[in-house]
Amino acid sequence: MEPPSTSPEALSASGEPYAPPDPQRRVWGASAPSEGLVHTGTSQTWDPEQWAEFELARRLSRMRRRTITRARIQTEEVEAIALEVGCPFYAELVTVTYAPGHEWRRHHIAETMDCYRKQAARDGIQFRYEWVAELQLGRMHRRGESAAQCMHYHAIVWAPEGYSYPHPDSRGWWPYGMSNVERAHRPVGYLAKYASKGTEGEALPKRARISGGGGLSAPGAQLARWWLMPRYVRLAFPDFLDQVGRKRGGGWVNRSTGEWIEAAARTMPGHA
Repeated sequence: MEPPSTSPEALSASGEPYAPPDPQRRVWGASAPSEGLVHTGTSQTWDPEQWAEFELARRLSRMRRRTITRARIQTEEVEAIALEVGCPFYAELVTVTYAPGHEWRRHHIAETMDCYRKQAARDGIQFRYEWVAELQLGRMHRRGESAAQCMHYHAIVWAPEGYSYPHPDSRGWWPYGMSNVERAHRPVGYLAKYASKGTEGEALPKRARISGGGGLSAPGAQLARWWLMPRYVRLAFPDFLDQVGRKRGGGWVNRSTGEWIEAAARTMPGHA
């Protein structure tokens, strides 16, 4: 399969319009001194609850971007493979829910996806998937149950037409409750819907991941990481195949070229 294109059309996975890099951007060689912290706005003290709400909102926002971006790239890669091999693919929406008496543990969803992965390997199928976690807020409020009791997951699993994975309940792949499987005609839309619901301020279980996935090609995974970088970093380093990451001491460095840029100052919410 050909790696993803670096054209503006191919770089639209996040839904943002592509913009060429700013020729006036400040880019230095790798030997330049690291920058310091920049403080802006007036001082304001947040209590622990405000900080917790801010951190949760930030995590959910990043999860939405990550989930939608990766699902779009997965779909594009699947469509390219289908054209190459002459076999269409379809997507299944798999929902797994905890039954009363069971509680969330961080390894549960990984174990279930691993069952899918092993089945795909036995059948010679490439396994691609993306999942998001969601709190059943109605159940929490109605029954007074904890977040660990009310977590459930929505996963998109891609497969070639003519092949179907076993139902999780029939194989014991989700022994903690119930599962439901249905065709997903708009996989990106399904995941975007669940990723956008939020938690209404309810905290997720400690150490809970809120999204995950696998099966992207190496260039596809790099493209997804590139889209999740701040916009000013993407404009400074427009080639997603470059090895770009955070620089020790602050800022961002392109390890493929040695160039680096300063980190942009951010104003925290509530700080004028």
